[in-house]
Amino acid sequence: MKHPLYDDKVEQLRSQLKARIDTAARSFAEVLYVVSDLLIEIVQQKAAPTHEKPEKVVGRPGRDLLTTQEAAEYLDMKASTLTVWRCKRRYDIPFVKIGSGVRYRKSDLDKFIERRTKGSHDES
Repeated sequence: MKHPLYDDKVEQLRSQLKARIDTAARSFAEVLYVVSDLLIEIVQQKAAPTHEKPEKVVGRPGRDLLTTQEAAEYLDMKASTLTVWRCKRRYDIPFVKIGSGVRYRKSDLDKFIERRTKGSHDES
């Protein structure tokens, strides 16, 4: 036999709980929509092409000795190419040996570029 007062109380609590769960679910869904909109905006900003090419900074200001990687970036090439040129003596680019490290003077790289520059002033 069911107790009418007990059943009504249980049903009332069940209804209150369902209302609270529905409210919480709506709030959570709203939070998810806001978060997803923000994520979409961030992704779109990251994916948007930039028309400005960042200026390439090689070495530290006021520093004349560059690592192989920095020298390669300065010449717009791969570091491995510069290493092969040095080892096979393909081009006469002076370098400084400090222990096991190799450094290039920026001024020597500029001279190398100047020697390799071809143009109408050389063809007279």
